[in-house]
Amino acid sequence: MQDITPQEARERLARAEGTGIDDDADRRVHGLATTAFGLVIGLYVAVQQRLDEAPWEGVLAGGYVVVLGAVALWQSRASGVVPRRSRRVGRIGLAGTVAAMLTAVVVLNVREASRKLAGAAAAPEPLWVLGLTGLVVALPMLVAGLLIRRGRPA
Repeated sequence: MQDITPQEARERLARAEGTGIDDDADRRVHGLATTAFGLVIGLYVAVQQRLDEAPWEGVLAGGYVVVLGAVALWQSRASGVVPRRSRRVGRIGLAGTVAAMLTAVVVLNVREASRKLAGAAAAPEPLWVLGLTGLVVALPMLVAGLLIRRGRPA
């Protein structure tokens, strides 16, 4: 074991105490990243429904992956530590967003199929429906991001 002097021990203790475990900047980074993930997922669901079977669908999926990767990279580099309970809150928000996304995709596809069966022209969903869908999908992660940012996660 390495022997240190009492002075070195005091200095190490002072440095350790100076490192915040639940820093406001880290909460801000993790809260913003969680919010950004939710917004990107919600936006992807809305835009993907609009561009269904279009030649741009592959480009959209590639852009989606790149943006999610960029947010994850920024989050990992910008924060020093993971704030207390933020992983759990983020995962709960992600689970809610995934559940909302699956539900939204099913509902939008059923609506499209019922329009086709009724003989209506294959018109895309109105933009307000897609915007509302994107917001509903993103909402659980938006709430999780706010809770993480405020530092009072459940």
